[in-house]
Amino acid sequence: MIPIGQKIKEARKEKKMTQKELADNNISRSLISLIENGLSYPSMQTLEYLALKLDKHISYFLADDNSINSDLLNLIADLEYLLDTKEYSQIISKAESFIKYKLSDKESIKKLDLGVFYCIIGIAYQKTNDKRAFDYLNNSVDYLKSEGNNKYISKAYNCLGLVMYKNKIYEQMEYYLKLADSCISIITFENINQKLHILYNLSLAYYHQHKYSLAMDILQEALKHSKTHEIYYLFGEFNMLLGLTYRSFDKIEEAIDCYMKAIKYYKLIDNKYMEHRCYINLSILFRACDDYYNSLNYINDAIIYFQSINDEVKLINAKVEKLISMFILNKDKDTILETAVSLNKNLNIPDSAKGELLTILAYQKLRSKDYSSSLSLFKEAEKMLYNNNDTEMNLFIFHGLSIIYEHLNDVENAHTYLSKLNKKLQDRPYYHRYIYNDNTPFNT
Repeated sequence: MIPIGQKIKEARKEKKMTQKELADNNISRSLISLIENGLSYPSMQTLEYLALKLDKHISYFLADDNSINSDLLNLIADLEYLLDTKEYSQIISKAESFIKYKLSDKESIKKLDLGVFYCIIGIAYQKTNDKRAFDYLNNSVDYLKSEGNNKYISKAYNCLGLVMYKNKIYEQMEYYLKLADSCISIITFENINQKLHILYNLSLAYYHQHKYSLAMDILQEALKHSKTHEIYYLFGEFNMLLGLTYRSFDKIEEAIDCYMKAIKYYKLIDNKYMEHRCYINLSILFRACDDYYNSLNYINDAIIYFQSINDEVKLINAKVEKLISMFILNKDKDTILETAVSLNKNLNIPDSAKGELLTILAYQKLRSKDYSSSLSLFKEAEKMLYNNNDTEMNLFIFHGLSIIYEHLNDVENAHTYLSKLNKKLQDRPYYHRYIYNDNTPFNT
């Protein structure tokens, strides 16, 4: 290995500079002489400064051409351990340091090693919501394709799918996850968890595109793999998503059964957070079959739990779902308006929850024939719930707006929202009970 001092001397001569010319207020000529003769070792700050003046990457002075691949392999081993232990900030710190100080000549590094390295960085960036994830993962795939490393290509594609999920680009998410899935043709004990993770994300991509049959097929395939290999990774999440899929087909009993299985699993592994998330969804399902007693019991349990752990977002969502049950099933009518107004004052309320509250408030205005205020509230709620296809409150928005526009003799808009209402009823048959039951909010 060539000493750092000798490299500095050669770089200085290459630039045709004397020691005196290289020196300035930041570093003395005598220190440069000591470093070049191996009698002193430069600090990292000094080395960065000299590299800048000599037009060299700092890795030029640090790296030995014969050892950089070895250094990278050792680093990858460390990063893989940190990835398993979810120490994403440490991965980023170590990787960025290596890139800054040692990674100057990529041509001297094996493509396989570089691809794995970039993949791990990309995963860490994705986990920390860093926009650089996409570029690193794409570069990883480019390097790994030529090497045929299916394990890490699959990881990279899966993570690219998650980047698309965060950006709500579900078609592209589906594309990457299909590629990730195609990399694992034979399931082994070593790759079963990765396979299940990909299948869960793929079913999520289908679900968000309303491809419910495809989502159901993938979820059932995943649960079959879990049973065959006796590996229950994501078992609760699979059942929760399968429950939502059954709900989309108006199979409420099957959906409830899925959530009961998920709850049993989360109790077994003592995951109270996910258990109580299931309670919120169970409450929604029980109100879909007019079971106010069970709907109220489960949502109250969720409210108590999320209050105890100070999770304000989940607590607000749970309270809003309780209010929706009261509203839809016409229970405790005297407290609905007061509760809605109180919740609406919370500055931390998510847009979707706020949209649902505004729908309830708009209905109260509609009942009192305050069409102007009701119209304004419905339109604001519609905007907030535009991308939330799962909420029942869109049904009430379309119904309310069709009534208001009919009252205002705006035939075109009245027809538009009536068509949207009918389309919603066609997509979710169980919504019919909200219209044809005399004891519903539709009877304004």
